[in-house]
Amino acid sequence: MDDVSAKVASTRASKGLSIDGQGNVRRDVAAAAEPAAVAASLCEFLGPLLGVELRPLSARAMASSSGLVGLVTIRADEGGSVSFVTGTATEASAAEAVAIAVLRALEVEDGLLVAAGRRWARHPDVTTVTVMTPDTSHLLKGNAHDGDEHWALLGTLSGPGRLSVRTQEGEMLVLGLAEVAISLSIARSSPIIDRVHRWMIDVEARVSEDLC
Repeated sequence: MDDVSAKVASTRASKGLSIDGQGNVRRDVAAAAEPAAVAASLCEFLGPLLGVELRPLSARAMASSSGLVGLVTIRADEGGSVSFVTGTATEASAAEAVAIAVLRALEVEDGLLVAAGRRWARHPDVTTVTVMTPDTSHLLKGNAHDGDEHWALLGTLSGPGRLSVRTQEGEMLVLGLAEVAISLSIARSSPIIDRVHRWMIDVEARVSEDLC
């Protein structure tokens, strides 16, 4: 497949992708879509929403006794820190198998904000990460006291949106969607603060667009 054909195929495959108010990836992948195009469109769609540059290195489907097995390998570049992740899934169609394999490789099956939170938590300047729903709070990094502060800060938002508060230790940033929110505490003067700000703006804009 040449570059132009690949771009057209990726665009067609990405039409059914969206994010809902719970931070879940919604997809309507055409069964006839090429596995490589499915992987490329998902990586292009999810990269900015995870705060990472993604590039699929391989995407294919193999027949098995239980269905078609999708296998993907993805290169992930997080601000110069490069890693390689893999995923597999078995489904009835090659396109769906590859799509789920990509979501598993990127750990997005539990929701976009959880997956992104896990990635941000790996940075040493990020001291606390909390993902919150109306009923529960999941502390991905840090201590319970900081998690309680995140919960209290979320309560000051009247609806979906973003909030940033400076403290003696650094900065707390909150992104609230319709039914889920994420809050991060970051050390003062860390360069990652600007990256998290930009990431939250991108996610808020994308979700707002998909819910319109």
